[in-house]
Amino acid sequence: MVDQIPEQAWDLVYQRYLRAPENLKIAIPGVGVLDKNAILEHIRRRDEIGRRIVLMELQYLQFLTK
Repeated sequence: MVDQIPEQAWDLVYQRYLRAPENLKIAIPGVGVLDKNAILEHIRRRDEIGRRIVLMELQYLQFLTK
């Protein structure tokens, strides 16, 4: 289930990763290591992994604003 994440947040995170270096990888516990293409695909599909990525990025942005 995808929580109510604003459309702008999905777009912002997608654009952020779209501009990331090609060798970008992130590790998500229980999922494994994802490369840039896999990250973008999960965000595009708005599946559970994409939701976790977006929420992680939103938490990071909140941290930066404090």
